[in-house]
Amino acid sequence: MTREEFSQLRTKFEALLAEPPQQRTALLADLSQSNPVLADELRRMLAAYASRTGLIDHPGAVTILGAPIAPGTQLGAYRLEKELGRGGLGVVFEATRADGSFEKRSATTTSTISSSAGLSMSAAFSPSSITPTSRRS
Repeated sequence: MTREEFSQLRTKFEALLAEPPQQRTALLADLSQSNPVLADELRRMLAAYASRTGLIDHPGAVTILGAPIAPGTQLGAYRLEKELGRGGLGVVFEATRADGSFEKRSATTTSTISSSAGLSMSAAFSPSSITPTSRRS
């Protein structure tokens, strides 16, 4: 597929997504008359989009021994304060050092991949995943 063909495919796909399903069917039927290959590819893309079966569409739950990791959870020396972001590979929390050795806020990443890959929690939540922040609230 050339760059121009891909650009056309993407533009048409995005335009179809903006339409109600019944209008999509009519537009694809019209396109089938002039460019059946493009219409078939768009049908496949729309079906894949509707199925939402990818890893990022259904991120795994972040848990420790079956209990969900959520604000208030203490992991090692850190207490999770609030969720900052979530994606297919994990969750990022704002955390504070809770062991009294020093006070520092951090961004802490937990991984959904580690638990599904059979790795220990220390691999999913390790000191290397803790990043001090200088942001003030």
